[in-house]
Amino acid sequence: MLYRRTVSVCVRQISLALGFWALAAGSSHAALFEDAEARRAIIELRERVSENQTAVQQLGKQSATGASLLELSNQNAALKREIAQLRGANEELARAMDALNQRLNLIDEGFSARLSKLEPVTLIVDDVEVIAQPAERQRYDDAIAVLRTGDYAGAQRKLEGFLAAFPESGYKPSVLFWLGNARYAAQSFKGAQESFKTLIEGFPLHTRVPEAKLALANCQLELKNPKGAKATLQELVQSAPDSEAAQAALQRLQVLR
Repeated sequence: MLYRRTVSVCVRQISLALGFWALAAGSSHAALFEDAEARRAIIELRERVSENQTAVQQLGKQSATGASLLELSNQNAALKREIAQLRGANEELARAMDALNQRLNLIDEGFSARLSKLEPVTLIVDDVEVIAQPAERQRYDDAIAVLRTGDYAGAQRKLEGFLAAFPESGYKPSVLFWLGNARYAAQSFKGAQESFKTLIEGFPLHTRVPEAKLALANCQLELKNPKGAKATLQELVQSAPDSEAAQAALQRLQVLR
């Protein structure tokens, strides 16, 4: 509206000036419009036209600015919509991540449980700290359980199988001791003697050694070797005088004299 009003004013001013010029041209009183006055009128008219053109340009800039503001507003609205969509996507992604983390935690717990069944464990066996694989522990426990039932032949097989499967196991001294006992109970005296000698020679500081020496002497007596049994008992009394096995050895020595 402002643009149209300005243009109309400009048109009316131009028409008025032309009318004056027509009157001046047709009038017999041409002196009323001298050259100087005519030039001044033209200058004023040009100034007004210039002012009007400036106003029109300003209106054009204002219109362009208004269009820019409208476009910016539309862009802002579009950005808000995109932000809302991104927030929704982020929330959905967060829920998916939470669900995935829960599944991973369950998997980790299950894996840790399975891994714990495979990791070495530290145990105390016959007063000695032993580091063993779970499979070693299971097989040792199974063999001892069979021995306790009185199935000496079955215990021998399981204990011999253990030594074959785990020749460097920390259980080895205890396995040799119980294997010797199982063989002795099954009246396999030579095999028992071998088991006890292997324990005594291979693990001289083991806590089962005094008992193994006493059991070895028994095997030697069964194998008709009283001289060897006497030497074994004397060595036991000297090496472990405070042990219960040494006290039993002293009683045996009195019988063998």
